[in-house]
Amino acid sequence: MADLAQAALHYVFEKHAGFLKSYEADGFKRLMIAARILERQRTEVSDAWKRYDPSDDNTWIFGFVASSVTGAVSKLMKLAPEYVDVACRQMDHTIYEVASEVLTLFYHYILPRLRETEWERIQQAVGLRLEFRRSSMQYNSWDNRSG
Repeated sequence: MADLAQAALHYVFEKHAGFLKSYEADGFKRLMIAARILERQRTEVSDAWKRYDPSDDNTWIFGFVASSVTGAVSKLMKLAPEYVDVACRQMDHTIYEVASEVLTLFYHYILPRLRETEWERIQQAVGLRLEFRRSSMQYNSWDNRSG
């Protein structure tokens, strides 16, 4: 029985990265963080290209874009490596071309799942709002009794 309990605990730690939370909630949170990383990277690169002037020597832009892409892939690999194939996890992500392809794979995994979970996020927001209203109503009724 102790072996079974130990195996179950090991499974929980493996799947939850050491946090004893709902597996679904943890996965949802990681998906949202990964989407934020992608959006931030896309915005950084877009802003850099707006400052790009082809008439000047702007070699900095290529270094910046490469750094942005490899940095985003590094963060995503730490956060959610299971979003891409095992072969992609073993590649050298410091090479721009490789990192760019892996980043594209992350986009193809994350964006459809964001669309799929849109209704769940709306329900979660509505639930949080209702919970807040209930708690503020309880607080107000308690405050009125004491006065």
